[in-house]
Amino acid sequence: MILADDMKALHFGAFKNGQLVAVGSFFNDSGVVRLRKLAVEHEHQGNGIASTLLQAAIEDLRHEGCTRIWCDARVSASEFYLRNGFSLDARVFQKRGIDYVVASRVL
Repeated sequence: MILADDMKALHFGAFKNGQLVAVGSFFNDSGVVRLRKLAVEHEHQGNGIASTLLQAAIEDLRHEGCTRIWCDARVSASEFYLRNGFSLDARVFQKRGIDYVVASRVL
């Protein structure tokens, strides 16, 4: 998925045996970062790749002076965000028929 403002984002990738298996795109708005895309190839899910990628990004964002990160998280991925130190908003909303919550954490 390509977004119009992708050129303004910080993009991270995770590789296994030289093959890109995960990506994350982070959009900084005055120190508050929105995670817009985080995806892992299906056959590599459940191995901690997304958590490792997210933690590497968070470290870089901290060094850039960012103070907070947030995203619209699929309800089905809530446990992932909780394990990675995010808090979840109680309000559930839908986008394209999928349930989401806002997940956020202090950096």
